[in-house]
Order: sequence, then C-alpha cells, then structure tokens
Amino acid sequence: PGWQCTIGTKAGVLSAGPTRSLRDFSPEAVTRSIAGSLKRLSLNTIDRLYLHGPAPTELTDSLFKTLVEEQFAGRIGLLGVAGRGAEIDACLGSGLFTAFMTPVHRGLAPYQ
Repeated sequence: PGWQCTIGTKAGVLSAGPTRSLRDFSPEAVTRSIAGSLKRLSLNTIDRLYLHGPAPTELTDSLFKTLVEEQFAGRIGLLGVAGRGAEIDACLGSGLFTAFMTPVHRGLAPYQ
C-alpha cells in the first residue's frame, strides 16, 4: 500500500538489431522517444529522462530548448545523462541536468 516508484528511461539510441544501434539526439527524435515511452508505460510523466551517451556536439541549444519545453509541459521530470567523460562535462555545464549515470565495472577501460 505504501509503494512509490521512480520511473526513468533513456533517449537518443535506438536498437537496429542485435549488433547495431542508431543514434539520434535531434529534438524530434527525443520528443518521439518521450511520447513512445509515455505510451508504453501508460504514464503522463517520466520521472527521469536520461540521454544515452550523447557526444558534446549532439547537445545542441535546440535539444536543450526541447527538453525544457518537455519539462514545462510535465511530460518529464528530472533530466539526466548516461555516459562518462565529455558528455557528462557538457551536461554539467548546461545547468539543466541533475541526474548522472556512469558505468562502473571491473572490465571497463580507464577513461582517457
């Protein structure tokens, strides 16, 4: 009876089969991803939306504007980024992101 969940999902990388993925951090693709996640999860709001490993060059002003609009509309709560390195730095510098997911495991090569 006292259960409470936080729902998070990622945007920006689409599966294109077992060995390939497609990257798309355009505002239109991220908006479609949010809409698809809301529909699949039967929710009105995603608590946390993580961008899945964007390159700093993919973090455009138009993408940031879209993310703020999605927050203002109530479709997403906190913004996050999943990755390590320059994408984390770029998101920290934007002031929009409050959730960070970084990989940590024994087989991971050191970040250069």
